[in-house]
Amino acid sequence: MRNRLIKGGIILEILLMLVGLGFLSKGFFSATNIYKFTHLTTLSTVEGTIKSVRNYGLSLHIEFLLVTNEMVAFDQNVFVPRYTVGQKVPVIYNTLQPGAAAMNSMSSMWFYAIVYSFPGFILLVGGIRLFVARNL
Repeated sequence: MRNRLIKGGIILEILLMLVGLGFLSKGFFSATNIYKFTHLTTLSTVEGTIKSVRNYGLSLHIEFLLVTNEMVAFDQNVFVPRYTVGQKVPVIYNTLQPGAAAMNSMSSMWFYAIVYSFPGFILLVGGIRLFVARNL
């Protein structure tokens, strides 16, 4: 019976560490993509308007106007539900691909990187602590 519990504990620890690594890698790739996006030479900043607020204020639908009078829309997730319909927000976009846009704020641009990295770190550290504690 004890041998079976030890095997189950090892599987749980390894599973926690693997899930943590998965979340951390997703957060790392999200951060890498944001870094690449913000360092493009073809970026432009405009003012956008929030057209709808969903998911208790955590998901926004934003529209902005290009210099060619073409309307572009995109969805943006945010940390803090402090935005209202009709509110003006700064938007950063790639002039070669106007659909690749984001709100020009720290919390909205780094949303996925933080959301994936934080639980990934907790799970990885938790798995390592369990593994080390059992093997002492």
